[in-house]
Amino acid sequence: RCNAQSKKLKSVLHYLPKDSRMNSKKHGPVLYRYRKSRCLGPASEEDIKLAKAACVTNDSVGHRVGVLLIHGFIANAYSMHQLKQGLEACAYQISVPLLPGHGGASEDMAGVKLEQWVECVYAAYEKLRQSCESVIVVGQSLGGVLSTLIEYRFRSVEQLILLAPAFNPPWILSASPVLVPICKFFGIRYFPNIAGDVMREDAYDVSFKKIHIDSYIQLKKACELGRDA
Repeated sequence: RCNAQSKKLKSVLHYLPKDSRMNSKKHGPVLYRYRKSRCLGPASEEDIKLAKAACVTNDSVGHRVGVLLIHGFIANAYSMHQLKQGLEACAYQISVPLLPGHGGASEDMAGVKLEQWVECVYAAYEKLRQSCESVIVVGQSLGGVLSTLIEYRFRSVEQLILLAPAFNPPWILSASPVLVPICKFFGIRYFPNIAGDVMREDAYDVSFKKIHIDSYIQLKKACELGRDA
């Protein structure tokens, strides 16, 4: 019976994408460092730790102000870790959620819908509201768009801080509903990631190596929804 199960497992793994098979062996996310749109190599264990969702509480502060930090498209909690560390001494609670499909292997983005991103940030905001008297929401790029949706939905955000919100996507993203089906017809499922517009030589972003093309349609929907809100 064990041999039969082993053969079945090997059969399933054989048909998985190469990156998925690697991920199943490593039991962890496959992330890389980027600077100036260049891949610098695999992320370190510390990088991967900082890329995960986080929530920290400081009981020593004399108020109950919470801060919600929402990262951008194809990013993760790593892009917010320095801001989080800088606020830990003065905020009662800081939450950095990880948007579905982000922070792991490229394949994780396949099939993820805009509604899942929205539900993720709604849940994170509601959880902060339960333990905090007021909440400040900070969003970057896609996170800025989702931050706007939080205010539109709850009407109770103390302060809304948007960092380069993606309300006006480039024309190629606007054409994604047409381009994506064409790419799929020709067998194209991923585009290479050119993350890391960081210019400082002592800094870098953390992301995955390729982007599933379905996610571009979801990003377009998010931009339009946030702009309309």
